[in-house]
Amino acid sequence: MTEIPDYFDERAAELEAEIRAALVRAYDATAAGIDIDKLADAIATGDDIAIAEALKMDEGLLSVLDYQLGAGLFYVLLGGMILAMKAFATRYRSRVDTSSHVPRLREELRRNVVTALARRGRDAALETIRVLSRAGLDPRQIAIATRQNIGLSPAQAKSAAYFYRALQAALTHPQAVRTKNGVTLPERARRSIRDLAHHSLNAAQRSVLTKAISGELTEKEVARLVTRHARVLTDYRQRIIAQQEAARTIHAGEYLAFKQGKANRSLPRDARRFWMTMGDERVRHSHAMIPGMNPQGVDANQPFQTPLGPILYPPLEENCRCRVVVRNGEAEGVR
Repeated sequence: MTEIPDYFDERAAELEAEIRAALVRAYDATAAGIDIDKLADAIATGDDIAIAEALKMDEGLLSVLDYQLGAGLFYVLLGGMILAMKAFATRYRSRVDTSSHVPRLREELRRNVVTALARRGRDAALETIRVLSRAGLDPRQIAIATRQNIGLSPAQAKSAAYFYRALQAALTHPQAVRTKNGVTLPERARRSIRDLAHHSLNAAQRSVLTKAISGELTEKEVARLVTRHARVLTDYRQRIIAQQEAARTIHAGEYLAFKQGKANRSLPRDARRFWMTMGDERVRHSHAMIPGMNPQGVDANQPFQTPLGPILYPPLEENCRCRVVVRNGEAEGVR
């Protein structure tokens, strides 16, 4: 019982594509369901309850995002978890009964994945509103930018908000020369815009901003740049989420299969789970410490001890590539 799950990467890639498609549908439906006028009115009054209602991303399970994720993503994750259980049983010659887990899997996925994604989406939207409000934009501009950035992490939403603010500052700069369609900025004004944005934008954003304000800047061009930027960030965020949830789903299926195999005695009594890293230069120090923190492995219902706290199975955090293998007795040569 020492082989690394060789099916993992292939199945994870397939599952990732399915999850990404579900996320795209969910966030597109959520954005389409936001009434800009209603959200702008709520922002203008500063009423947090009204803002949450306008976003339709409240704490409950009836939000648009949660409904969309539950309608599509749940079945993708459930199918991936069941396949992982069966693959584990085949690899380790154990027995599983996936049907007995379906009700519990439904609740676990709803609580730990679907609802969590909905809540993170709501938090990111609220962060966008807070940042843009502090920047002095009018409520309707804030509402439009918020809808464009649905699905981003709070950090991404903040980054996108500052990018939008910098472009708006260029359009409304007091030294701007008005043209028929937009504005042009003298070098002094361009420099002040770049200096203002230097610490809040990354290198790529600063490059786009510099190019945008070097010639005539129009409202239409700003809208195009903001929309494209939001799409790039959203695509990246959805890829990261999909990778993480695909890995989590497979690991969860393997863990449930291990528990069942120990319970029905189709796995040896001394079979234990061992954490493995990829053993290369990309492994984070906190991840590399975990095998040494669990030298005897862990049994069913026992979490791995990690520098970030106890956890039943990977991923420990975003972009985690760690795996779990099953061995009999004590570990030998665990990396």
